Amino acid sequence: MGLPILFEINSAEILVKSLPYLNQIGTLLREESALILVIEGHTDANGPSDYNLALSRKRAEAVADYLIGSF
Repeated sequence: MGLPILFEINSAEILVKSLPYLNQIGTLLREESALILVIEGHTDANGPSDYNLALSRKRAEAVADYLIGSF
């Protein structure tokens, strides 16, 4: 388990302060091609569950897109 990736409230926009950590992950993935990475998105429990589920997916996709873009 690593550090959490932080997002804007009610958004899938990654906070700038999380980018150095994501860049480290990207570097590690480039250096160690056999690694498998599991990306999960989470939200708080406030609001409707269907909204939170969709936001969780968008957050996971935002992280995956960022890492893919770093290659």
